[in-house]
Amino acid sequence: NNNPVFKKYYLLKISQGKGHRCAQGHCIRKLLRVIYHLLETGQSFDPALLR
Repeated sequence: NNNPVFKKYYLLKISQGKGHRCAQGHCIRKLLRVIYHLLETGQSFDPALLR
């Protein structure tokens, strides 16, 4: 499954002229920031809060 927020972010990076691997790297870093925030705050994942 693709998360629509991450898919949109990936397509944004592709439209900015980034390559596939570079766009993937941006998505991975975004996902890591989300995971870190969840661990630090103890919150549950809520895809509605992603931007």
